[in-house]
Amino acid sequence: MDNSILSRIRRANDRLRSSVQVVRDALAGRRQFAVDDMQAISVTLLEMAPLAADAKRLRGIQPDVDGAFDAYAQSLRATKTALDQMQFMILAQRAQIQSSLGHLKTVGRWADTLRQTR
Repeated sequence: MDNSILSRIRRANDRLRSSVQVVRDALAGRRQFAVDDMQAISVTLLEMAPLAADAKRLRGIQPDVDGAFDAYAQSLRATKTALDQMQFMILAQRAQIQSSLGHLKTVGRWADTLRQTR
């Protein structure tokens, strides 16, 4: 087994943990969550897909990857949880924006009516 496989899994874990922190910071209002942040997560998942698909075989021939794959599974769960929370926040913001837009339209109609009566 090539040590580079273990290194790749560890790098992916590090990147996912970093991405989870980015999402948590965004949820806390300490930063923005941007397209680049989502792309970083996607790239990591795409790079790990072949290794994850072959995990059972790799675990059988190289037991030292067990811990790294377990950590990766944990990182995936944390990433999913963080992204689910982000999705809920975005949906809530969307509802708030739509409500504000409705309010602005109503105010605009009131202003138009006021102008017409003057």
